[in-house]
Amino acid sequence: MEITNNRNNDDETSLQATMRRENMPDSLPVVTVSDKESLRQADYRQRVAQSLVRIIDDYRGAGRLFVP
Repeated sequence: MEITNNRNNDDETSLQATMRRENMPDSLPVVTVSDKESLRQADYRQRVAQSLVRIIDDYRGAGRLFVP
């Protein structure tokens, strides 16, 4: 599983293009946090962690998911 800040779709090497090309039904999703600077805040990290727990089992093959 990859955790990333928002990424573009500028060319064939972009994260979005790679996900479209490589994603499989059993692939773990790429998780995009809505604001990487907020990861410095304990309450935001807690919400992200809770989202990750649900995502790992429930969303294989989803491609990309955004958390809080």
